[in-house]
Amino acid sequence: MASQGLLVYKFELLDKMDCDDIINRLEREILEETRIIIEDHEQTSLSGIYVYSEIYKEREYNFEKNIFVDLSTKKYITVNFHIDLANNLLDIWGSKKGAQRVITGLSLAFDNKVIIDAYTLDINKIINYMRSKDNIKVNKIKANGILLEHDLLADCTFDLSDRKAPLETIAKYKDNIQRIDLKYVISNEEVAMTLYKTGAVTVHKNRQNIKPEGLLFIYEMLLAAGR
Repeated sequence: MASQGLLVYKFELLDKMDCDDIINRLEREILEETRIIIEDHEQTSLSGIYVYSEIYKEREYNFEKNIFVDLSTKKYITVNFHIDLANNLLDIWGSKKGAQRVITGLSLAFDNKVIIDAYTLDINKIINYMRSKDNIKVNKIKANGILLEHDLLADCTFDLSDRKAPLETIAKYKDNIQRIDLKYVISNEEVAMTLYKTGAVTVHKNRQNIKPEGLLFIYEMLLAAGR
């Protein structure tokens, strides 16, 4: 199953712009061999792909000459991102390295007149959000420092997939939870996710393979769980 990190940030433009102005800035040439391609947009949101190049070095053996040869190969990397202008949120799909590239590109596109800060998830808000939905199923949770006996603490993983009231267990250990594994179903599509106490999110499906309704559900959850 393909998995992608989902990194979420607060995103605030210091100059007032409409969506067309924002797109014009993003699609202009910012850095050499770097492009931002806007795939979809509305008045209050847009989705795009950040493209940049990297040089990869590798060593191969040349059997004809009986020597090792150092080769350099240029590859183009793509990173998906989405900006919610109404709620001042930016989400980037991929690695931290790719996210930093996107953040740098966005900052340059707006002449550094933009604030991009970390967005923290609140476990209590996640629990409250899950209580309000009937299409979310909790699979497992990991909790650290669980008191088993008077002087015995343990790090535990709870399998809640067959529990009738998994949210009661989550609420009981909310201060100790490190991660929650869950899945949701919407428009006949199932998507699995992992939410970490640190604020990190992993979606166990590539963004381009998730239906628009599924993406909206993820954004709604992140917005409800933020602080």
